[in-house]
Amino acid sequence: MQITRGKIKSNMNTKIIVCYHKQFKEFANEVLLPLHVGAQNSSNSIANMQRDDTGINISEKNNSYCELTGLYWLWKNINADNYGLFHYRRFLDIKNKYKDSIYPSIINTDDWSKKDFDSLMQKYDIILPKKNKFKINIYERYKKEHHAKDLDLVVNTIKALYPEYSEIIEKSLSKKEEYSCNMFVMKKDIFIEYCQWLFSALNEVESKINIANYNSYQSRVFGFLSERMLNFFIDYKLKTCQNLKILHVPQIMINDEPICKKDFLFAKFINYPTKYYFNILGINCTINKKAKK
Repeated sequence: MQITRGKIKSNMNTKIIVCYHKQFKEFANEVLLPLHVGAQNSSNSIANMQRDDTGINISEKNNSYCELTGLYWLWKNINADNYGLFHYRRFLDIKNKYKDSIYPSIINTDDWSKKDFDSLMQKYDIILPKKNKFKINIYERYKKEHHAKDLDLVVNTIKALYPEYSEIIEKSLSKKEEYSCNMFVMKKDIFIEYCQWLFSALNEVESKINIANYNSYQSRVFGFLSERMLNFFIDYKLKTCQNLKILHVPQIMINDEPICKKDFLFAKFINYPTKYYFNILGINCTINKKAKK
């Protein structure tokens, strides 16, 4: 299968939500749209920010769906040529500008301008972070960090709904590298296909996963599952679309919040490699002097 490309627009409308769940420095411009995710049940008030409990939404599911409530809102309520998702402390470094500063405390939103995306999305169909590499495969990592039965259920559900994915999923699960944090920019047709596929599968499994006895971290199960599902989707598109063009860029972390020793103890408690735990949270994994006392 080849991707059919019509006449490329020289003036595109790209919308990338920047997901917030609490007050933090807002990053906004013509492309970047700050979005308060989980706004419906949030105890944090973020003044003058777009909320994900407007229009067609699943904001009430944020405790288990995480940033996916923002993704759903974007899919259902925004009309654009290209769509994307960033986090308030995690961005895709599309210019590879911040490579010498893994945890920049200040970024310039001009580095994610409309002009930049107009140019990039004429050349590429998808922009993704570079993959993280691990010593064990995707399935073993999920089994170690979460409840493997949930991933098994999603895999079996996708195979039943979309049997053409069966072989791809098995290969994806055996890989020792993966995309994380649900970050991307996609052209409209690919984005819509992805959201339809993703939420149809999650809708099937949601009633079959009982999170009543999960702690607050493990309750974020659908967010965790969707990270693996993005890998399935991309692998499938690569196999079935001969001319798919993907740009891989670094992921940068923004850390304006000092961390304490207890954060490291928590990383050990959940049996998660400290380096990757803080990378996912967007926290610089260097203990400050005050925390050492």
